Formats: sequence, structure tokens, C-alpha cells
Amino acid sequence: MSSDEKIAILEDRIKKIEGVTTHLLIRSELTMCIVSAMIGADVISRDGVKEMINKIDLSEFQAPAITEAERKIILQLVDRVEVV
Repeated sequence: MSSDEKIAILEDRIKKIEGVTTHLLIRSELTMCIVSAMIGADVISRDGVKEMINKIDLSEFQAPAITEAERKIILQLVDRVEVV
């Protein structure tokens, strides 16, 4: 396999990873909108959401450092939800 072919394969993989990442970022934003609406409509309390986030078992991802960092970020976002 030539260097150009290897580069083309890597570029293709990078594009796929970027696509998946973008997809997940959009899904995350939309999910936060839904959670915000639910908190605002008193469907669930902010504390209830935070409790669920803290209790969920994410060990299947085998990435404890990432899991805890993401959990912390989401908890901060939940704290920023404005109830109007």
C-alpha cells in the first residue's frame, strides 16, 4: 500500500469520526433542550435530574475519567437551566 493510499484511508476515517462527533454534539444539545423544557414545565425537578445523572451507571464505557468529566459538565449545564 502506498503512502498516498494510506493517507486517503486515514482522511476517510477522520471524516467519519468528525461526522459521528458532530452527530453526537447535536444530539447532546437537543437533549439538553428537552431536559430544560421538562424542568421548566415542572415535569421533573432540577434536583431529580441531577440525582439521575449522579446515579446512572456508565461503567460499560470503560472510561471513568471521561465519564466523570462529562457528568460534571452536564451537572453544570443543568444548574444553568433557567425556569421561566
